Amino acid sequence: MMILPPLYFITREDSSLSHVQQVQRACQAGIKAIQLRMKEASYTEYVNAALAARDICRAYGVMLIINDNVTVVREVGADGVHLGKHDMSPQKAREILGSEAVIGCTANTEEDVLQLLSYSIDYIGLGPYRFTNTKKKLSPILGPMGVQSIASALEKREDRVPVVAVGGILVDEISEVCALGVQSVAISADIINRLKSSQSISYSTPVNMNSEVL
Repeated sequence: MMILPPLYFITREDSSLSHVQQVQRACQAGIKAIQLRMKEASYTEYVNAALAARDICRAYGVMLIINDNVTVVREVGADGVHLGKHDMSPQKAREILGSEAVIGCTANTEEDVLQLLSYSIDYIGLGPYRFTNTKKKLSPILGPMGVQSIASALEKREDRVPVVAVGGILVDEISEVCALGVQSVAISADIINRLKSSQSISYSTPVNMNSEVL
């Protein structure tokens, strides 16, 4: 089973930091998994930003995942892709990207998770944990009990994959969210706010292994 770092950063549109600047600062802060998410960009803009992000991430030893666009992943040599519920099928993405690529997929229900387990995927992004304005079309909110229930059901399966909780989570909540049974927490807005203001990004895991970055 793939091992993910406890903190997974997702870029977003911001008035003062470009996507590439977000990647640069996140890498400098010690974050080890980053998803480049540019929903409104043209293909050329996406590729150019992804090329810059790739070079930065390689210099810091950080995993770079591209949101949605398998073609961008192939063109820039990123580590993998994250697919939403209405994007390309994981099977098709695997055929295009090959066995070494990281493929993550979005899930909102236990049924979603079980369906995804029939494909060759590396992790599941489970959410939303709470309301977030990062996504325009938000699935039903799961909350702690919903996340814990689905994570618990997955834990009992031999074909389980890592689960990343996502949706309105704060850095200070990483430990308590991981304690629900997920391996990682994806955060966007709170990380960007901290990167802009040079706040510390520190957290502890449920096993009391402290991580201090920035």
